[in-house]
Amino acid sequence: KIIVDSSFTGKAGEHLVCSELLFRGYNASIMSVDVGIDLAATKDNRLYSIQVKTANLNKYNIYNFDVRKVSFEKQQSGNVFYIFVLKGEKNQFLILPYYEMKRKVDEKAILEINKNKNFRVSISVREKRIYLGNRAHDVSYFLNKWDIIK
Repeated sequence: KIIVDSSFTGKAGEHLVCSELLFRGYNASIMSVDVGIDLAATKDNRLYSIQVKTANLNKYNIYNFDVRKVSFEKQQSGNVFYIFVLKGEKNQFLILPYYEMKRKVDEKAILEINKNKNFRVSISVREKRIYLGNRAHDVSYFLNKWDIIK
């Protein structure tokens, strides 16, 4: 197994998502400075802000992602999407609109960590279903659902 620094993994995930958007007809670009939004994309005169998080499966068969709380709270308006790259033999993308992220924070499926400075997003794949936090939060609908960005 090749071990790669997380900054390389994160940047690779941004390029992967940018490429997927370009193939789908979005004019997408990686931001020069990361202040909570990694990509800007336009299509049909609409602007989309996208935060990308990338992780490998850990030894407990869970993908863990951290989202800075201050960045999350700053992005409450507009067309904001969180795309979680589930890196594996076949990369998959969990695409959550801001409102869904907010709902999962309120439901405690996404937990506050590090003295409430970050949110921990834990994603597990069980029996071809995708769960956020635990089995009470099935988010399979959002897996590879690129057409939700509209």
